[in-house]
This record gives sequence, C-alpha cells and structure tokens, in this order.
Amino acid sequence: MKNTISAFTLEPVKKECRDFIEAASPTALNHILRGHAGAPGDCLFPAYIAVPQGFSTFRVRAGTGTPTSLCFSKVMFVGKLDGEDRLQDVSEYAVCSQSSCHAGARNLDAGATGHAYSNNVHTGKEIDPWWQADFPDNVQVRQIYFYRRGDWFIINDKRIRLCAVSASGDERLLFDPYSDTFARPVVCETLEQAVTAFEQLGADLDGAAAGEYAALVESAFGEMTQAMHRVLAADKTLEGEKRPALPKVQSGDIAETLLAALYLGMGGAKDFGPTPENGLDVSFSPTKARYMRFRVFGETPPALKGAEIYASGEDVPFVTLDKPRLKLQYHASPFVSPQSFRLGLTTRVQSRKVDLGAAIDIGRLRVWNLNKQHAANTLFLEISARESEDDPWTILYDHGAPYRNACRILALVNYLIKSDWSPAYARILGKLFTQYRRRALMKPVARLVRHREALNRAVFAGSNEIPPQTQFAAPLMLGKHGLGVPVAFRDQKQVMGDLVGMRDKIRAAGHKPLFMYGTLLGAIREKDFIPHDDDVDLAVIIKVESPDDLNEECERFIVLLNEIGIKANRGAAHAPLIHCHKGPVTYDIFILGHVGDKIYWPHTALKLVPERADIFLPTGTVEFKGEVFDAPRDPEAVSEARYGADWRTPNPAFEW
Repeated sequence: MKNTISAFTLEPVKKECRDFIEAASPTALNHILRGHAGAPGDCLFPAYIAVPQGFSTFRVRAGTGTPTSLCFSKVMFVGKLDGEDRLQDVSEYAVCSQSSCHAGARNLDAGATGHAYSNNVHTGKEIDPWWQADFPDNVQVRQIYFYRRGDWFIINDKRIRLCAVSASGDERLLFDPYSDTFARPVVCETLEQAVTAFEQLGADLDGAAAGEYAALVESAFGEMTQAMHRVLAADKTLEGEKRPALPKVQSGDIAETLLAALYLGMGGAKDFGPTPENGLDVSFSPTKARYMRFRVFGETPPALKGAEIYASGEDVPFVTLDKPRLKLQYHASPFVSPQSFRLGLTTRVQSRKVDLGAAIDIGRLRVWNLNKQHAANTLFLEISARESEDDPWTILYDHGAPYRNACRILALVNYLIKSDWSPAYARILGKLFTQYRRRALMKPVARLVRHREALNRAVFAGSNEIPPQTQFAAPLMLGKHGLGVPVAFRDQKQVMGDLVGMRDKIRAAGHKPLFMYGTLLGAIREKDFIPHDDDVDLAVIIKVESPDDLNEECERFIVLLNEIGIKANRGAAHAPLIHCHKGPVTYDIFILGHVGDKIYWPHTALKLVPERADIFLPTGTVEFKGEVFDAPRDPEAVSEARYGADWRTPNPAFEW
C-alpha cells in the first residue's frame, strides 16, 4: 500500500504556514524560523536572483549604521552577449571595484571570477562597505547567483543586500534576506516547496516504511503549525516596548523529526544498469504521446544505450530505441533551469527528442545505460512527452526528483536550526551528496564539519552507506580529497600495468620512485590500496643544497617525465608535487630533498618539514600485488612520522 500520509493531509499545512508568515511580526517569524535570513547550510547553494532588464551595474552592500565589513564568496552573472541567444556566464566581462580591501590583499575581480566556496570579497571595517560590478553595453545580465561566505561566520549581524544600479544612480533592491518585505515571500515559498517535497518523497514508500514516514511527517508539521498558532496568538496580545517572552518553541526537535522522515524517504542509491533487465523500469498514468524527450542534468558527457516504450496495458514494446536514436546531442546552457543550477547541477543540459511516428497512449518505459561510467552520469535523467509539436512537455519521470526534494526539505531545516547542526543533519548531507555524486558540494561541507568531530563522523557515516548500494556505477567514497572513486575499485590490471610502466621508466632514467604516503601505508598495512584512497603516491629523493631548491628540481623533473613518455604537470604552486594522469587515476610524484642528515618532505597541508634521513635512506623495497617497488628504508617509521602513532588504525577523515 502506498503512503498517503495517513489521515493527515499536507495541503492545509501550506495554508497554515502562509497565514503565519503573513500575520507574524518579524520577532515572531524569527522566533520559529530563526535561520530564515541566513544559516550555514545556505552557503552550500547560491541564492537565485532574476535581473530586470536595463541594468548594467550591480552593487553588494553591507550597511548597519556602524562600522562593519563586507564579506561574501562570489556573485555569478549570467546573461547574453549582443548577437547571441544563449545564456552564459558573463562574469568575466565585469569591471569590478570595492570600497576597501581587507589587509590590502584581495583581488577585486575574485568576487565575480573566484571559486564559489572561497571568501573572495572581504573589506575593511567602515560604514556601508560595498563591492560593485559594471558591465559594458554589449552584455545583458539576466540572472545572478549569489554565493554567501563558505563558513560558519555566514551567521552575523551584517546586512548584506544586492542592488541593481540605474544609469542615474538609483538603486533597485534585488536581494536582502534581512528585509521583512523581501524575506516573507521567500520564506513562504521555501515552506511550501518543503511540504510538496515530503508529499512526493512519500509517494514512493509503501508498507511499514510508509506508515513510519507518515507518522513522522504528521508529528513534525503538526507540532510546527501548533507552535505557529501559539506564537501568533501571543504576538497579537503583546504590547508596549518591553514585551514578554514568546512561548518556547522546540524548533530543534521539529527539525530532527523532519530529518528522520527525510532519511526514510531518501531511499537507496539510484544508479541503473547497462541492459534492459537491469535498467530503469518506469510505469506512469497513460499519456498520449508522439514525441519523447530524454534529458540529463549533471556530469558530462552522459550517454544512454537503449530504451523501450510500451503502449498502455501492453507487455510488448511499441518501439525500441537504440544508441544512435538516443544520442544526447542538444547541449543547452545549465542556466536554462535556474532551480536546478542552484542545487548543484551546474553542467550543460543534454537532451534528445525522439519522434515515435504516431501518437499513442503510453504507460511504461524502460531505459538502460551505455556502461559503468554512464551509470554514474545519468542520475539526473528526466523523461518527458507531448502529443504534438505545439504542446508543452509533460514530465513522465524525473530520476533526480528525490535529490531536489531532499534539498528543498533541508532548506526548511536550515530555517529551524540555523547553526545548530546535528549529527542527523550532517549524516544526510554525506549520504545525499554521495548518492547523487555531488563532489563539488562535499568540499564546503568538509570546511563546515572538519573541526566538529561528531559532525565529521556523521558525514562519513552517511557517505559510507552508499558504496555498498551502488550496483552499476563505480562507487564513490569519501576521503582526504573529498568524494572520489577509490583506486581499489578501478581496473586493477590497468592500474598495476600503468604503475609498473611508470616505475620502469623512472628507474631507467636514473631515479628510484618510492612508494610514499597513502600508497606506502596501504602496502604495509592493507597489503593493497587503502579502501578510500583515490590516487597513487610516489616520491623521488633528490640531493639538494637547500630545501629552497626543491621547486626548481620539481620543474626539472616534470621536463624529464615528459621526455620519457610520462605526461606530467605541476600539482601545487607552493609544494614540489607533480601530477601524472593515466586513465582515470592520478599518480602523484613528490620531490623530497636530501640535505645533510635530513629529508625535507611535504607534510601537513603540503608544508615542507625536515625529517631524519635514516628512516628513508638507504632505500629499500616493498612487495605489492606481486611486484617489487622501491620504498623508504623503514616504511613503518615513515608512516608514523606522517600519520602519527595510530597509523595502523584506518582514518578516512585524515586531513579531510
């Protein structure tokens, strides 16, 4: 039996929320939804702002009436160039300026072109600090994505707002989460989307899970709407400047119940296989269709291998589509769907329209992937249909809907908890972003939980639930570099063949490529690659006069590697690290400096530190997967020097 949210229906909840948001004072609104103006979870996704036509100057301000600083991550400007119809990122055309720079060390353009999760703009303290972007006449800005600063200090009393500035200097407010007028419609929309998301997630549950889910949703929204009634009633009776306290609201408890329901509704991994038998089988209400559209958001390049379309009530496919007919060839800008882009689906939208030849009632379809790689790239498959060319597309199936719904529910949870993240919240982030392979989004999560041990463990616990459920795509695991496919899950014959070939070429050039760091640790502790390690680490020791010579030696070694047929490039500007790419695996080569009785090697955050040379030299060997490789003289001492006395205990979160 499918979940019906018991006798409790969610539609009245939307009205209760609307009524409260419209009638409550700012104090009452903030009493229940205390994170609505800004919460750490908000820095994972940008705010979307539609831009009215006719503006070419945009200004971010922070005005409180007292000296303050302006700090945010990035503003992405999307628009059109003269003579072109497509939407594109036009941030590079901005001429940027700001009132002041913090410590005089900031690049003004970084607010438009920098990394989305870095704090690119940071002014000195002043009254009403600002940052501005001006565009030339041939650029028409249509959309803005505003990224807040990517850390816990998103929570502060600095009123950040974004304005469009006319040619006459007049400002039009586009974004101000602290403004009551601006905030209320956004809060209302967020709550309604979360309620709808719970309805849609619940539709896929049945049995005991459906009953438990319904009870949790009913309990959470019942408590939330009752709290709204209590607070609103008290808010209307309070008078005078010194107002009594509003009734206590257990917002954290409500959030935990919502998270428990979301955890149930998320389900398992959603990859599907490369044959009709293990592909994606979807049934839906009979729909008259002649044209079908297969559309993929997310990683590129995605590819489908085949599909079968069934007429309503039939067991034999009406039409079978092969790979050529399903080739995704229409590459639309990701900005055509702002709501998808702001949820992390930032690559091009690829699609294919198929003419079935006649309009029929269809009720079922089956689709399968090309191979393992594409099982990872089609998690956001959307299938639509229409009867004629003039009709709008009707979505029959959205494979990424659970992800979108989870994000909308988390937005409501952010309102309730503000900065009080719980392990349940962190666990869902780890599970969600691993399940849907949102690698870029795991990076700001790492910054937020890294120094909070309980949250850190919870993110890893959630992430680690997904690999055992992944049936067809290469599993992702969370480790030092974020989400990656571990070397242990790659083609071992290919990995070892590349590693042996690299070893032999470097030896022939007169150097010893030593196992180092995680690869050395795996060789002596696991007798294999570390389960969560996604690259291979080697090192070459070179005798130098000073550790300052290592950068120059690194450049020389890059030239040597390319000369002997190993494609190599610099891995870090501040450390002697070289990246060599072989297929999907990165082989890192570190240049270590031998100075007297010391070895200088990249340590924490790749900082060069001295270590006793006698644990490295004279070099020895280690046997690994049937081959003999060069290694430090004392591998255990080297591992302890790098990872600490507990190096024998696996720690996927080491320096995460």
